[in-house]
Order: sequence, then structure tokens, then C-alpha cells
Amino acid sequence: MAVSLFFAVIDFIVKSIYVRLNLVFNNKKSR
Repeated sequence: MAVSLFFAVIDFIVKSIYVRLNLVFNNKKSR
């Protein structure tokens, strides 16, 4: 149970970082 929670947290962090990177790249492309 602790392992699944650990992976859920990692997945959430990775997704948040991925979204931030996408926003940065989109801003650079638009400019």
C-alpha cells in the first residue's frame, strides 16, 4: 500500500513538471 502511494506521488510530480515544461516551450515557440 505504501509503495502504490509512493508511485502515485512520483507520477503526480512528474506530470506537474511535464506540464510546466510544456508551458515554457509553448511560450518560447509563440515568441
